[in-house]
This record gives sequence, C-alpha cells and structure tokens, in this order.
Amino acid sequence: AVCSQFEQVADPCNGPNLPKYRNLHSRGHSPSLQCPAGYEQILCNARSPWTGKLNGQNVDDKGVIPNDEDCALPDCAAGRFWCEVTAVCQLIEDSEAYASAVCSTCDGYHCGESEECVMLDMDDDPEDEEAPTCVEKQTGCDDNDRCGENGVCAPVGSDDYECKCGEDYEFSVVTGSCIPVHTIWRTVYGEPAVGDDAISYAECNQGEVVMRCHTYGAPSAADGVYISSGEDGIVKCIARASNRGKYPVIAIAYCGTKATVLDPCTQDTIHSVEYRYSSAHSPSVSCPGGYYMESCIFHSPWTQDMNDAARALVNSIGSVDVDDDGSCHIDNCLKTENDRNFCKLSAICAKLTGDEYVRTACPTCEQVRCPGDQVCSIVRDLPMCLPRIVGGCETDNCGDGACVEEGPNYTCQCYSGYKFNDETCLDINECAESPCGNGGCTNTLGSYACECYTGYSQDQGTCKDDNECLDEPCSDAERCSNIEGSYICDCLDTFIRDPKSRECVCSDGFGAVEAECVDINECAGESPCGENEACFNTAGNHYCECDEGFERGKKGDCKDFTPTDCEVKPKNDNIQTMTGKKVQVRLVGEVKKTWRKFADITWLKNNELWDPQGDGKERFNGFTLRNFQAEDAAIYVGNIFIEMSEEENYKCSVSVTISLKEGSAAIDIENRENFASTQKIGKGLVIVCDVQLTNVDLDNANNPNNVNWYKVNQESGEDTKIEETDAVKINKAKGTYRLWFDSPQLDDSGTYKCEFNQEGVQASTDVSIVWA
Repeated sequence: AVCSQFEQVADPCNGPNLPKYRNLHSRGHSPSLQCPAGYEQILCNARSPWTGKLNGQNVDDKGVIPNDEDCALPDCAAGRFWCEVTAVCQLIEDSEAYASAVCSTCDGYHCGESEECVMLDMDDDPEDEEAPTCVEKQTGCDDNDRCGENGVCAPVGSDDYECKCGEDYEFSVVTGSCIPVHTIWRTVYGEPAVGDDAISYAECNQGEVVMRCHTYGAPSAADGVYISSGEDGIVKCIARASNRGKYPVIAIAYCGTKATVLDPCTQDTIHSVEYRYSSAHSPSVSCPGGYYMESCIFHSPWTQDMNDAARALVNSIGSVDVDDDGSCHIDNCLKTENDRNFCKLSAICAKLTGDEYVRTACPTCEQVRCPGDQVCSIVRDLPMCLPRIVGGCETDNCGDGACVEEGPNYTCQCYSGYKFNDETCLDINECAESPCGNGGCTNTLGSYACECYTGYSQDQGTCKDDNECLDEPCSDAERCSNIEGSYICDCLDTFIRDPKSRECVCSDGFGAVEAECVDINECAGESPCGENEACFNTAGNHYCECDEGFERGKKGDCKDFTPTDCEVKPKNDNIQTMTGKKVQVRLVGEVKKTWRKFADITWLKNNELWDPQGDGKERFNGFTLRNFQAEDAAIYVGNIFIEMSEEENYKCSVSVTISLKEGSAAIDIENRENFASTQKIGKGLVIVCDVQLTNVDLDNANNPNNVNWYKVNQESGEDTKIEETDAVKINKAKGTYRLWFDSPQLDDSGTYKCEFNQEGVQASTDVSIVWA
C-alpha cells in the first residue's frame, strides 16, 4: 500500500476546495469505474473471491488493470458470484486543463448566493474565447415587469433599477413604474431621507413655484409636508418624518412657472399663485378673493399625538381634501393642547381669470380702484372701470360694447371678454394668462375655451383636478390618495410599500402580528431616553420629555434651570421693515465673560422652534435676516440657557416683534389732460409721470430708472421697453419722472405706459397720444 495525506486543493471552477485524490469502488457481475471530470486514473485494482473469474480480464498477477485500459470487468460473474474493481483518481494538475474539462461554460462554474455566472472575455481580446465569470446578481429587473408595458427596465447596482419610459410617459417614484404624464407641471423628487428627523427637499428652479407638494414613503403618522420660500427666491417642498430607520421619506414637488398679472380690481401687479398658512390646534385656511385652492397640505411635529378623526383627514401623501366652500380645516387636531404644539395647514392658491376673478375678488365698486381718468360702474352685475370720453353716441365708437351717454361724455361698457383700448372695445386674449392650467386654451371672441386633460374637469374657468378617490377605486386592503391628474392606491395606515418588492410591509415602529402591524412599545424595558427624561410611547414611535421641574437646554440635556433676569435686552424689541430689506436683531447688556463661556440661545418663531441659520445669519448676540419677506413677520423669542455647572444653571428670555410695513405706490400721468387732443408732429413733448410711494425705501430716489417706460402694443399685448436715444430722453425733474420726445412723428402715435416695480411694489398707468 502507498498512503497519502488527505490533501485539499483550490477548485479552478470557483467551488469549495477539492480532494487531490479520490477513491472509487464498484462491485457486481460487470463492475466498471470512470474518474469524474477533472480527474485522471492513476491506479485500478481488480479482485474476486472466486478463482478463475479474473481470467481473460486484462488483470496482471498483482491484481492491477493498466491505466490505459478501462477500469472494468465486463461479464465477470453471474448468479451469486461477483467481481470488484477499485480506482484511485488524481486531480489534473494543470488548472486550465481542469477548467476546460469541467467548467468551460457556466454549467459547471460555481458562484455565490448573491452572484450569477456569465460568459465574458476578460481582456477584450477578440481571439480569446469567453470564460465563465461570477458577477453580482441583479435582482432589480426581475420577472415582475416593474416598468410596465410603456417602459424598459434597466438594472442599477445589485438590486435596484430605473425605467426608461416611452413618449408621454414618466417614471413615478410613487408607483415605481412608467405612468402617463398627468400634469403640465414639472415633477421634482427629493432625495430619500432616513433617521430620527428625516428631511427631504424637492426644490423648484429659479422662476418656478410649487403647485403641488406631496410626501411619499411614510404612513399618515409622519410629520407631513410644507412649503418654504428662501431669500434667493427658490421655493421648496419639504417632507419630514421621525423614526425613519429603514424606509425613507421622499418629498415630491410639482413645479410651475412663476408669473405676474395685472389685477383688474386694483390695477396692481399680483402673482398667479399665492400661499396661505394656518398654524393652530384647529387650523383653518382659505384663499384670497379671486383665487381657488389648488391643494391643501399638512404638517406637524406632533402627529403622534393626533386625534383619530384628525388623522383620518390626512392621506398618505400628506394632503387634506379641500372643503366644498373652497377652504381647508382640521378641528381639534391634537389630543393634548399646549402653548408649543400645533398643526399647520398650507394652501396653494391659483388665480382665476376674467369674470371669475372679479366675481370673487371685487364684486362691487367699493373694492375697485380705477385709473385716474376712469370711473367704476356695475355692468352685467360686475364692476367695470369705464373711461369718460367727450362726445355722444351718435357714432358707434364702442364696437363690442354698449355706448352710454352721460351729459357731454359717453362711456363704453364693453361686453364680457372685451376691453376698451382708448378707442373701442377689443377682444381680450385670456389665453395669455394660461387660465386653463392642465388643459389646452383656445381664445374665442369675448371668451375662451378649455380642453381639460385626462384627470381634470372644467370649473370656474379653469381645469381643476378630479378627485378620483371619491369613486373608491382602491381595494379594501388599500387607501386612496388623490394626486395631480390621477390617484394612487397606497398601503393602509401603519403599513408602507417596500420600494423594491412593492409589497405592503410594516412601517418603522410597527411589528407584524399575523395579518396586522402592531405598534412596538419602545418605552418598554430599558428606556431609550436620557437622564431626567420620561419616555412616552406613541403609534409607531416614541418621544422623550424632561421630567417635571427640568428643561431641555440647547445642548439637549434636561437640567434644572433657575429662571433669572440675565440683563439681556433686545436693542429694538419692535421692528417694522419692508420687503427685501436686511433686518438685524441685536441683544445688548450681557456679561461678556459669563455669556461667551456658559450661555447658549435657542429661538422660537411664533412658538415654533426656528433656526436663524436657515433664513439668515445667526450671531452670538442676535441674528440677521438678509432679505425680509412677508412670511418673516413674526414674534421671535430667544431662550437663553446659562449652564455654569451640573448644579448651577439659569434661564432667561427675550422677545422681538418684527412686522411688515406694507409698501404701496400711487401713480398717474400728471399732464394727462394735455393729450386729449391731437398733438402736432415735430413739436417737442414731455409725458410727466408722478409716483407717490408709501413705505418704499429707494436706494436713489433721484434715479430716473426707478420707473420704466413702455410703448403698449394693443394687438400683441406685449409692451416694448423704451430706451433713451438722441430723439427720446428719460429723466427726473421736480420730483416727477419724464419721457421727452424731441421731434415726434406720426408713427410715434400710440399708448405709453409708466411703470414702477421695486421692493415688491408694482404700479403702472398709461396714456394714449396721437400725432398728426
């Protein structure tokens, strides 16, 4: 006998280690052996207890069959007799030869559980043959047809995917597939966020506004969504959620074009979209007159304390249905009410067009401000600014309007959808304001027509989103959430849809018990809270509150702070300012040594925790708002914590009220009467524009460019800005802005507009001049 240790060698086919030698055995009437692939025979022995059975079987006198012969004994015995062969097989030493024999294809190649075998040319040499190689298994694009029939699935990493959608389709993070484009607005998805205070931002571009703001990836117990406008003019949709340990929260914004239009009630410039907010225990929000509520969204850091009835009003994407009267409200939102908790509703309000706007914004002449040469009259139950024109109605000068004589003058009461252009009533192109929104607009004489897209219906002269959830399209195991132009069937509360499997699974903070997701009591057993804190379990989460007599300092620890007067006062505790201005809040009177070594300050804005760094610049002794906006008007309370030692801690507070001084501008052509008659060609002429400002602080009050001059094109509706030339001068003299014509000609005849548009205040007026 020749003995060898049981030696193991690496498998050239990427499997577990292989024995260098293998022993094989076969017994029977015709025993036969063959070494497995990758092994070669080095010994074959034969035997039989019955004499003569091996005669004629190519077996030598040592009982060995040569290695160049088959290790077999054909027809060796019969009946109760038998023969036996044993073989020793040795692994082929040439690993390439072994691989060629065993795993030239993926059939014999071994890969791990998270891998799969593919045939690759590893060095990109076209003369080389492909070899089996293990690569990371891709499970993102599986057999589930994730992208639907209108998209192609492309793998990303090991278990993710992306959809390349067809024309008129877009990828939806909510459904995880390609869906029809259901809105004219641009869809922006925020980055997925996880953690104890997960925040996702969906940011619109400069010149855009948020038209819809949703959250996804969290049950209705999440904190919800709200809209934020930065000092740079960028508008964001912000989604927040606590306890997002596994499944992220995502903000979704629908971004539309930011536009301004002329208010037919006041002649001021207004925005096509306005936001309205309400933060209270029973918040209620409405849109201003002339606007309708596009959507209503919810946010509260205290959602875990919501009443069941209030929670049922907030759907899975963080929105609340608009009431029949166009408002939005939640009564008694929280179970426990105190001075610091609240629920917030935000309304996105879109402007109506034409008579629909006037009917709700200024139904009587008391709410109308007409240009200086016009008066307000009720025409067909709606107010209208009418110019008084010298002459009578013997000649029909009004066109599509009624001529009404008033003494020596007459007025043109233009029909609905028409506007007087200083000569006659012309059709208004309402489509210039894009009144239909998610629909095509066709201008008609005196009106316009909307062809609403799928998922929208015409109401109040625009295309409003249909609430498909009213038809209960989802199953009993799902809940419906209305989205822009469509709807989604989401998981029931306490469940969440897994972004990969698309299955409804228990949300963070809940555990599966049979077919239900049951709240996990995080406060049971060892408390997750810190020293001097009590743990309170909530649905899907928990929170920590300081024990009675303790308060949380800026460092986050609960300590016993002694109220004191730390002799810190605001330099100005009542600041009035204007839009766009820099506001500086300064605190004075502190003891420098103590203050800088031991003191920290936290700020509240209208009783809500506020970080000055988010809206401006924080200083140790105050803060700065670089670009004050209307939403910055509030009561700011600074809580000052002085932590000198474990036992010696003090607290004091300061309060500053910052309010907005509303700016306005009254503008008129001072010498308007001079242009009632035809002007002489070639004779110099000046148009004098008088602007009276209230609460507007100009950098240079004598700059003639504080106003802009335009020549109005009545046909196209577009104004051409007038630039100074040798023949036309622009200056300011005697407190008024002036447009000089050195030698006007016939083609200079037309309507000229003087416009002020600064510091968030806009006003304009125009006058028509004829040269002959």
